[in-house]
Amino acid sequence: MALVTEWIIPILTWGLLRLWRTIFTPIKRALVIFCDAIAIPLGRQMWRLTHKTDLGEPLQDGFVETPPEGGASAVCEGPLSKQSVNIEPESPRRLRAISVESNPLQDMPNRRGPSSSEPSIENITPDERKNLTVFNQPHSFIIRDSTFVTLDKKASNTSAEEEEKAMNLLRSKRTQGAEANSYERFPPPRCHPETRKTTRGAITRWLDNIHRDTNMYWLLGPAGVGKSAIAQTIAEQTQAIGYLGATFFFSRPNGRDDPATVVPTLAHQFAIRFPQYKQFITKSLATDPTILEKTIDFQFQHLIVEPFRHLRAAQTVTQPILAIIDGLDECRDKDAQSAFIRMISSCTSPEEDIPLAWLVCSRPEWHLQRLYSKEDPSVKCVSDELLVDGVEGRDDVHRFICDEFAEIRLRYRDEIDERWPEEDDVVELANISSGQFAFASTAMRFIKSDEPGDPISQLQTCLEVIRKSPISEGDVNPFQALDFLYRHVFEAIPPKTLQNTMRIIALHKLLTNRKYPSDAIGLYEQNSISEQANLLQLSKASFYASLRGLHSVINIPSTEDAHAETLHVYHASLLDFLQDPGRSGRFNQQLVEAHFNVVSQMLKWQSFLNPICCCEGAITSLGVCRTQRQSMLRQDALVLAIRFPTWH
Repeated sequence: MALVTEWIIPILTWGLLRLWRTIFTPIKRALVIFCDAIAIPLGRQMWRLTHKTDLGEPLQDGFVETPPEGGASAVCEGPLSKQSVNIEPESPRRLRAISVESNPLQDMPNRRGPSSSEPSIENITPDERKNLTVFNQPHSFIIRDSTFVTLDKKASNTSAEEEEKAMNLLRSKRTQGAEANSYERFPPPRCHPETRKTTRGAITRWLDNIHRDTNMYWLLGPAGVGKSAIAQTIAEQTQAIGYLGATFFFSRPNGRDDPATVVPTLAHQFAIRFPQYKQFITKSLATDPTILEKTIDFQFQHLIVEPFRHLRAAQTVTQPILAIIDGLDECRDKDAQSAFIRMISSCTSPEEDIPLAWLVCSRPEWHLQRLYSKEDPSVKCVSDELLVDGVEGRDDVHRFICDEFAEIRLRYRDEIDERWPEEDDVVELANISSGQFAFASTAMRFIKSDEPGDPISQLQTCLEVIRKSPISEGDVNPFQALDFLYRHVFEAIPPKTLQNTMRIIALHKLLTNRKYPSDAIGLYEQNSISEQANLLQLSKASFYASLRGLHSVINIPSTEDAHAETLHVYHASLLDFLQDPGRSGRFNQQLVEAHFNVVSQMLKWQSFLNPICCCEGAITSLGVCRTQRQSMLRQDALVLAIRFPTWH
């Protein structure tokens, strides 16, 4: 019995299946040949005779056969029906099914389409639509004197090509590193989970309120109170829930201060996040490729306001989209700062119905005071000012310092007692900070710096330096404690090394100052550490030795990244300190001397440039070209030396 079950029945089953396939396959092929050769042509002819109209003889799939003049033609209805190409007989092109937006034949008499029982484009599945061709599995037919009007194959790629062109155009005009998640800003300033909760909560409630009176929230505060940290934290929180649209973080010491790049940078981010927005601005840039060469107000209207107004009307965007501009006061043009506020305010009223909410952070500079103090009725916004020495600010700085010390104890758990530091030292450091996160973060970076890698002695050094600067409540300079800390950082650098340190800082400032084209003097925006060292004729060891004591104020990439990364100043207050002789003393004079030294070094490099140049397609003599080139470069370099002698 087991033999029958395991062997005989399976063998008989397999044999019957083979017999069935052997008999059925020829029958199937015969039926296919019969249908293709007789049944289908006969059925089509009968259908034509019963559905003939004055316009001609309708064919399947939305085509109409019209009486030709010297040849037959086929017309494809739809918005792209006027585009035509010739179809090669040996390789008929594939026609894509398209939706009919406008039908020029719909008002003609006696025209009848297929009934509901007949196949239609709407009933075709996506997989079948991909395989749709003019003739499905053609066999044994002849086409005489035929011209097909069909979609150009290139037309389907036009949209993608235009979008890529538009994105490349925006990319070429944007400021790299201004995004919230940019590597150039890593690590970005962030709020401690328990700090600035009142301000962050107010911004969140304003954003969630669908009945808010204005779509602009203006956060004001002096340097160092944590505005950028709040903006970064809000950006990360809104990005996690899909509310973030775009960000622009200004940074004067790092060269992100050009107002002409703000709109392209924001538009580039919007286009990445919202495909419908990308399609709209692609059409705008295709119609007028010079938009990015127009005024900032013109760019703002055509690349920000109009696209989002269109998306709102089409109900494509229903949730609020947040745009963040941080450090507006670090924009190099004061008139542009005011212009941005007015442009944003003009489109943030509920009547405009534009799905954009704006968070703007800046210092309360004098030229902006009139705008946020309600003196200008055209500016409508929610203004919120952070106090330097408020109760919440002091408490937040104290929490931040305590957590930083906890991190240091964890890192040096085998060397530092868990009771370190004493509470009196923590309170003293927090009181000296006076609510300024710029000082607190700089001090903590100084204490936990790997150079020399001794947090206990670094804390005592920091406190001793600060104690030399008794600060009263009536001090005019709110950064006196920070200035003393900066001064100590530079005083700790050996005199022989300090000269190269100042040269590096001077070069960094020149490279990031975009008031002049850097390529005019042989420099490029891709100024990596290795390139800077080469220009200053410093070895890798000398370059890094010159920066050894600046890790608390400058983000210095590792030697492995020297060919790809550059320096980043943590806070603009460092350059403010060096540029003010009243605050930095002799270090300001040393920086001025380093500035002239760097410009002189540039002139020396120009003498080694390739003397060959082309003028309207012809190569001039080497002597003439060298003279013209060097004259131009010397003039540019001297203009720099004269125009920026004190970095203003």
